[in-house]
Amino acid sequence: MPKLGWTDLDVFLVSERAQALHSQGCYLLAAALFEGLVAIDPQNAYCRDALAASYLALNRPADAATQASAALRIDPESASARARRCQAYVELGRTDLAHADVEALRDQGEPAALRLAATLRIATSGGSAR
Repeated sequence: MPKLGWTDLDVFLVSERAQALHSQGCYLLAAALFEGLVAIDPQNAYCRDALAASYLALNRPADAATQASAALRIDPESASARARRCQAYVELGRTDLAHADVEALRDQGEPAALRLAATLRIATSGGSAR
């Protein structure tokens, strides 16, 4: 439930604008809006996942992992949050944690798991998929 008198519709409308900014490559502005939305509605898994995406685009993988983990605590079945966290872990060199996310996605039957597994092979083999 949003705080400060905001309604779910208010949060949705601002998140739509933030998503449009992200899609246009305005990652810093999108992140600022999503940070505000997370402050207003901390239990909004979508906003936390979208903030993780913005942080990844801004080369802030530790912050992305934190937000994706928070989104997963709210919605443990979120494939997008799990994939973002996996990407953040790869960028942080934590392939052990990334592999766990790939396995969880694979267990969920997510096709993204195959792409992530290939990314992990590249990251752990020094640059080329085998």
